[in-house]
Amino acid sequence: MIRARYCASLAGQDSPDKPIESGLCVLILTGRAKCAALVRSPVDFADGQRDQWSAVPGSNAGPEEPVTPFLRIHVTPAKLTTMNRRFFYSILILGALAGLVIGCSPIRLVGVVTPDGSSRVIKGEAYGVLQRRQLDVYRPKTPKAGTPVVVFFYGGSWKNGSRENYSYVGESLANLGYTVVIPDYRVYPEVRFPAFLEDGALALAWVQDHVPEAQQGVVIVGHSAGAHIASLLVLDGRYQEAAGVDPELVRGWVGLAGPYAFQPLQWESTRPVFEGLGDADQARPIHFACDRPSHALLLHGDADSAVLPEHSRRMAKALADCNVPVRFEELAGVNHFEIVLGLSSSFQALAPVLEPLVEFLDGFTARTDPLLAVNARPREVPR
Repeated sequence: MIRARYCASLAGQDSPDKPIESGLCVLILTGRAKCAALVRSPVDFADGQRDQWSAVPGSNAGPEEPVTPFLRIHVTPAKLTTMNRRFFYSILILGALAGLVIGCSPIRLVGVVTPDGSSRVIKGEAYGVLQRRQLDVYRPKTPKAGTPVVVFFYGGSWKNGSRENYSYVGESLANLGYTVVIPDYRVYPEVRFPAFLEDGALALAWVQDHVPEAQQGVVIVGHSAGAHIASLLVLDGRYQEAAGVDPELVRGWVGLAGPYAFQPLQWESTRPVFEGLGDADQARPIHFACDRPSHALLLHGDADSAVLPEHSRRMAKALADCNVPVRFEELAGVNHFEIVLGLSSSFQALAPVLEPLVEFLDGFTARTDPLLAVNARPREVPR
């Protein structure tokens, strides 16, 4: 039996007499012990509260628990190409079962397999006095000249989420030369719409005032509910204006699997979050498609059953009809879980998200149209 003291000492834990938080001791054939963190995956697993958004199933995540990774396992994209999806998910399931044994809540593994070391991280910066108004900043050791700052909003059904679980997003993009900011924001039941948008706008104001790289502008990126927040922050100018954000700060936005056209009061799972909303269109990004033109990149997996790709198809068409520069891509065989994994450099074989994202961001670097930079045109979207 491997003693916790030995495992802790190998992990470099300051006090080996303290319990090891979220650590798993693994016996190697040599008899040595190593510690690896089991971290929760970055997407909501279903918790039995299945419902429908626009006639598709949704899910809610379990409670958040911060973890401390002791050992990062590096998986290169080349190695991942030899793994089929069944084997990949088998690893996640085994990790989840191991997490149950050691007392971890639903498992997050992605941070373990994302390379790091090429960024400087500033954690826990306050952009307001409330507990959830904090953010982390990832600065590249070798920055790309002239690139906009990436502000990333995670998903979680407007009910869950923690910036710590998305450190892999900051690390991956910082490794590529971008400064990345990942804010927390208040969620239901503490608040209802539009409080999380107000928090997002305050985070943008903080970036404007405290991140020198923001002189090159900001591109907002969001996944799922975070894509809903990102799109409304850009398209409905009231939130940025109220927070004192310069109208020229945000240069574009990227949405991953966002519910842009959903009816928030129609479904049981979202109705409490948007309770008191007199006009449902005020919470529907597609309603504001023509209001504030801004370059957009929409990515959606065609195997997404949590938020149907029809949301991105309709949003892309609405933007294109208003002559807003938009690039839309459906990723073959990619689901709602996999598309956010694609923000990790280790999982491009699973969901090739970074290539179009980097092309989009680098288009701003040259101060040209980022869509012309990749020679992309809006795709024809069926009605």
